Amino acid sequence: MILRVILSLLAVTATLPAQGNPDWHRAVPGFKLAGNLYYVGTADLAVYLVHTPQGNILINSDFKQDVPTIRASIEKLGFKYGDTKIILISHAHGDHDEGVGVIKQETGAKLMVMDADVPDVESTSRGRPGAQVDRILHDGDTVELGGSKLTARLTPGHTKGCTTWTMQVQDGGRKLNAVIIGSPNVNPGYILVGNTKYPQIAEDYVKTFATLKSLPCDLFLGAHGAYFGMLAKYEKAKAGGPNPFIDPQGYRAYVDERDAAFRKESERQKNAPPSTASTVPDSLRRNLSFHASFDKGLDADVARGDRAIYNASDYKPQSLAQPGLGDVDVVIEKGSGIAGSDALRFRTKNTRAVFFRGHRHVAPAGGTVSFWLRLDPEKDLAPGFSDPIQVTDKAYNDSAIWVDFTKDDVPRHFRLGVFGSLKAWNPENTPSDQNPDFLRRLVVVDRPGFSRDRWTHVALTWTGLDKGGDGSASLFLNGKRISSATGIREPFAWEASRLAIRLGVNYTGLMDDVAAFDRPLGEGDIASLYSAGSRQ
Repeated sequence: MILRVILSLLAVTATLPAQGNPDWHRAVPGFKLAGNLYYVGTADLAVYLVHTPQGNILINSDFKQDVPTIRASIEKLGFKYGDTKIILISHAHGDHDEGVGVIKQETGAKLMVMDADVPDVESTSRGRPGAQVDRILHDGDTVELGGSKLTARLTPGHTKGCTTWTMQVQDGGRKLNAVIIGSPNVNPGYILVGNTKYPQIAEDYVKTFATLKSLPCDLFLGAHGAYFGMLAKYEKAKAGGPNPFIDPQGYRAYVDERDAAFRKESERQKNAPPSTASTVPDSLRRNLSFHASFDKGLDADVARGDRAIYNASDYKPQSLAQPGLGDVDVVIEKGSGIAGSDALRFRTKNTRAVFFRGHRHVAPAGGTVSFWLRLDPEKDLAPGFSDPIQVTDKAYNDSAIWVDFTKDDVPRHFRLGVFGSLKAWNPENTPSDQNPDFLRRLVVVDRPGFSRDRWTHVALTWTGLDKGGDGSASLFLNGKRISSATGIREPFAWEASRLAIRLGVNYTGLMDDVAAFDRPLGEGDIASLYSAGSRQ
């Protein structure tokens, strides 16, 4: 395990952003929306520039890595990046605010943030801006510079301080009402019913939709370009003709559709607490070999083999393991799971063995393991590697499939490892970091996006590991395939009596809805599994 710290630096497989959306970081030319309002963001992460005689206002920063793209867009429009005087945000999520500290440092601009989002913006935890807020805003406050005035409208729910910005833009003798929606979305992992950390979240969403419906809108804009069809409208704008961003009907339709989606999800969480029937689509139930929801206790709800959970001092004396959790610092935490159900809480770094038997639940010929995690890796995990799930009968490098959080990366990377019989793939016991087969099979996600505030779905699929020669495995996050490890040549030799689905190796955080399937699920299956479980 010690050498694995090196592997994240040497892995030759693709290192992918966790978002899985290439438009988040794809550059597009900056362009004029109307009057003195410009778009200077990426293909989906929106950044707006308000140009005034006294300097410029920026709304949003995107990720730190996107700041050079924003700067280039500003300067190609003929403006000076250094003239940025004020920075605003739509809400305190990294895809909109992670770079504010960089912009503030480079330009000397003042950072202004809605009161409820200030702690997250000023947080110095990894992935957060750690930027000092110069002015704390409240609902209805205005921000003025060089004759332009923006009004901060509190539209909470997505975050407690989510802000919709409105302003009037003078364009060719017309006065246009611009609305830049903060976010009306209920993300996967959001708990609307029984949310102990944000009890009024549902009521806040109701207030948000009432506010959005009350706003006069000509220019329909938002924190993501996808909200308002930015890319398609940009192409229309280049072709000439009426300004496609003037879209009051589109604004009303979008708000109504998002309101309906929120109310549907709220009702579902009220009336349909999660169970095997609700978190696993009907089309996949016949392939379900194992499912532990932790809603009815520690043991599995569905199991073709042993349904008990076991614990031991470590995995070497696994045969001496006892049913239950014993004195392991792991508990069922009421109301913290999917849609307010229960979940497994690893309260401190878990160095003991916690596992379900793998016999009849997983097989090397092909299968899937699915589970949900909720944690902040930078805040919650103790030093060292942390493996939320391992499927093996021996060790991480011997007939094993696993995912882990790396040790020293900032932020911690999330990786998939797939390794057959140690004697077959490494007969000379060559150190893992020097073995090209080991490095080739690592699938690495450099910004996995895990959070304490929402659940993240993880799925591992594999096929052909029993025969050798052409085995493969894939990693999915939130319903999307990230990448695959292919060409696994050596067969897996799992001993039935020792095979285990190991939980929370050196892990601290929440885990829920651990499931196994008897075949490698396809991309559509994984997407439906993610959708069925996305209830918070």
